[in-house]
Amino acid sequence: MLEIFSIVCYTVLDISTRRKPVERIKRNERMAALTKLLTASPNRIFTLSYFCEMFGAAKSTLSEDIDLLRGVFDTFGLGKLDTVTGAAGGVRYRPVMKSPRTRGRSWASCARSCAPPRACCPAAFSIWAIF
Repeated sequence: MLEIFSIVCYTVLDISTRRKPVERIKRNERMAALTKLLTASPNRIFTLSYFCEMFGAAKSTLSEDIDLLRGVFDTFGLGKLDTVTGAAGGVRYRPVMKSPRTRGRSWASCARSCAPPRACCPAAFSIWAIF
């Protein structure tokens, strides 16, 4: 299953770099490629026109796909899909941790790993020396 997903994504990515017209792509392939593209570049705004050229689909179709993906991401706590309105608008993926408990564990782990005896980098030594 992962191989098929990778093949679809790399085929779409390869096609997008050549900018040739694309044959009609099935919805499940489009959704898989959208997920891959958005999660591979968090906080980057992709315009709907970019996806229209890549997939050869209408903006309304891509809008529906993005709405479905937004629901899936919210349901499983995979992050947030934001739509940005305006001339420079589009869709953007933002990685977000779902539960506060998970967030707390992440901060605790970060604090432990960057504590003075186990500083992560030489710059951390100079910062801790000041205090």
